[in-house]
Amino acid sequence: MSKVRAGQNPELQPGDLHWRECVVVLANGANPTEVERQIKEMPNYFAPYETQVRFVTQEELDRDYSSMPHDGVVIAAGETSPGNKALIEYRVRWDSNPDGTAGIMVASARAAYRLNRKRETGAFTILDIPPAYLSPRSREELLAKFM
Repeated sequence: MSKVRAGQNPELQPGDLHWRECVVVLANGANPTEVERQIKEMPNYFAPYETQVRFVTQEELDRDYSSMPHDGVVIAAGETSPGNKALIEYRVRWDSNPDGTAGIMVASARAAYRLNRKRETGAFTILDIPPAYLSPRSREELLAKFM
């Protein structure tokens, strides 16, 4: 991250872009080596990212991990013109990953509704959605608060 923030833009592989931490309570008789292998090799989610698997007791999970936090950063660096560096960084920190995920799902549903009202249909990625469509605030509220 420090290299990207410095504008060096190194060649990154998928395993360099994400790391994940899994906290697991094993079922009675489960083989921890096999469970860890299955998690780390799970296609389209954990593989090929750096993944740490931590085994805990149910009591430790309840006591130490009940909030299920989530933290993430997206950084893009480049130049606005030759020699003029530019950097944009987005960060998310949630005390509760399920709450954050639910918020994204609700915002996406809100955007789909707004797109449908404009008769825009089809498959969209998050990059295709105007940010204002995701917010529960009106355009006027967004302009007053953020512009």
